[in-house]
Amino acid sequence: MIKNKYLFIEREGPVLFTVTDNYGSSVNIPEGTTLGEAYNLLKPHDKYPIVLGAINNDVSDFQTIIKCDAHIRWITINTQEGHSAYQRTLILMLVRAADMLFPHSYVRVAHSLGKALYCELTFPDGELLTVHHVHQLEAQMKRIQDEFPDIEKIKVGREETIEYLQGVGKADDAALLEHMERVDVTYYRNGDMADYYFGPMLPSLTYAELFELQHYAPGFLLKYPDIDDPYVLEPYEEIPKFAKVFLEAKQWGRILDCSYVNQLNHYIDTGEITDIIELAEGLQEKKQASIADMIVAQSPAIKLVLIAGPSSAGKTTFTKRLCTQLRINDRKPLMLSLDDYFYERSKTPKLPNGDYDFESIAALDIDLFNENIRDLYEGKAVHLPTFHFTDGSRTFRDDAVQLESNSIVVVEGLHALNDDLSRIVPRYEKIKIYLGALTQLAINDHNRISTSDTRLVRRLVRDFKFRGANAQRTFKMWRDVRKGEETNIFPFQEDADIIFNSALIYELPVLKKEAMPLLESVSKDDEYYPLAHHLIRFLSPFKELDGSFVPKRSLLREFIGNDN
Repeated sequence: MIKNKYLFIEREGPVLFTVTDNYGSSVNIPEGTTLGEAYNLLKPHDKYPIVLGAINNDVSDFQTIIKCDAHIRWITINTQEGHSAYQRTLILMLVRAADMLFPHSYVRVAHSLGKALYCELTFPDGELLTVHHVHQLEAQMKRIQDEFPDIEKIKVGREETIEYLQGVGKADDAALLEHMERVDVTYYRNGDMADYYFGPMLPSLTYAELFELQHYAPGFLLKYPDIDDPYVLEPYEEIPKFAKVFLEAKQWGRILDCSYVNQLNHYIDTGEITDIIELAEGLQEKKQASIADMIVAQSPAIKLVLIAGPSSAGKTTFTKRLCTQLRINDRKPLMLSLDDYFYERSKTPKLPNGDYDFESIAALDIDLFNENIRDLYEGKAVHLPTFHFTDGSRTFRDDAVQLESNSIVVVEGLHALNDDLSRIVPRYEKIKIYLGALTQLAINDHNRISTSDTRLVRRLVRDFKFRGANAQRTFKMWRDVRKGEETNIFPFQEDADIIFNSALIYELPVLKKEAMPLLESVSKDDEYYPLAHHLIRFLSPFKELDGSFVPKRSLLREFIGNDN
């Protein structure tokens, strides 16, 4: 079990500040006291290790100096902030190990893959990574953890950092910093190696107690515990279909010649972004056309197309565009949205806190859905339902629909991949499509772009534009949405016949322009300020791009609308 431990330096001098915490303790501290030292004075206790603290709502590492009267909210390792710090600390340890074992090689943290990070190690002579190399890396990481556990935080002037990066051949990282509004840059040092990360670290390497490396050609997996149980490292569950989609995203990045944020910023500066947009949209449209061709070519004929994905994956627009491609193939698609099959509000299940649980499949009238599908296949005219979110009521449309000989039913919704939903249709007569927003971009080799962060920014903009929701309302819903995805979406993703990547390489510069005012409106004393601040930091490397550059048929229009 991880033990809370942090070096406390007893400081002398007059009392300057009073510090309280969320456990009700209080202490007076002298000048220069760090958060870690305040932790040792206050002695907070929790079931899980405390690894960070929010100083007046600013999420900070233990090395941060407290410079005013402060209230501290202690953050444990089983929170999103603590879990992210766990991953960053492992990456720091990994990069140090690779530098010690294989000088002149470099590590690239590509993307998440289940409960692991997929990484690559490139050798200067082109040598292929082997199982033996991976075992060496893991052993070296454990030696570093035992012998060099300390993490040193270093603040360096922005101009000095840019000059240094240019001098050591890291021109891309230098260019990234040039347009970021920072007075100084925070580095974390372990031994003789320092690196920059977009977020705080754990107090020391010893807190990242559980990890494992696994060869996963051509790279390897860096495995870590689940956020809800930091004391257990579960066996890796293979997700080959998703791995294949990430490989496709990497190939698209090569086609676009754009794998890093700095490259994207360069294209915006030079005006070449229009070519990148055209190519990115073309790749998506080609993929959608190939999916439609595959559906039509199936024998026996596909009767039901089921489309699912997590929140803000772009299901609505994808479904409309797929239907267009099916029409090109002489099929007449009938679109159904599972949103119209919600029970009336009085029958909607509730969460333990009393809120309605719209994420549960129990919120859907499955019996009505199957009745409608059966009647349609039997050639009957069906009056389809319409659900009204404003008052939670359901009505039925006046005009009945009826299938023709070349018709195909296309269903979009959160639970579409769950066979409990479409139990009346045999598996061989339906095809399942899963949507994910799996970006091919990275900030740099050691700082990846989170898929969930991208989706949250999408939803933030969409909710404001089309649902009149401010950032706080979206953030409040997001936690339940994510929990619902873990239960109702992700367990079914590998049962999909097709996985479509809805990410567009240029979308975050567009979304940034729309999202930043919403994020900056969240006051520092707001409970959602840490999340807003995290997203501001996440978006900071991107140059803004006006929405007028987005084609009218783009999937991105689902989130930004057509008003620019």
